[in-house]
Amino acid sequence: MSEVTRWRQWRRLPRCAPPGGRFDRVECGQSTVEFALGLLPFLLILVGIFDLGRGVFYSHLLSNAAREGARTGVVATRTADEICARAIAAAGSLPGVSASTQCGSAGALTVAVAPRGTAGSAAAPVRVTLSYTFQPVTPLVGQVVGNTVTLTAASTMYVEE
Repeated sequence: MSEVTRWRQWRRLPRCAPPGGRFDRVECGQSTVEFALGLLPFLLILVGIFDLGRGVFYSHLLSNAAREGARTGVVATRTADEICARAIAAAGSLPGVSASTQCGSAGALTVAVAPRGTAGSAAAPVRVTLSYTFQPVTPLVGQVVGNTVTLTAASTMYVEE
């Protein structure tokens, strides 16, 4: 059999037919449809895992910023605004956080410092609390947990004399 004849015979077979066998034309696109149906849930789960990772990363960043603010508040001469400014600067890489030097809201971030008592008193430590509004990117995660998730971190340290 010549090469041209083989080519013509091969061209007549349906694309999904295995070598030496034949399938019905109805089954030709079955694997493509199954792949497409399986791919969507897989991609949603994958992007949801990335969203969960972002949330954990932001929570870790928030707790570190609260700790930095509390470390600043250990010095008795520091004011509440100085403590808040340090906490906001430490959380500066969070998206949606604006630069601020006062306690309160800085974009999606809220910083609060509880009133401190006398230095050296174990009953009156400095307490820095940060709250951040996290927005998941995945629509499925957004429907399950809501459009926003509030992440909160707090740190408490004793004020030195």
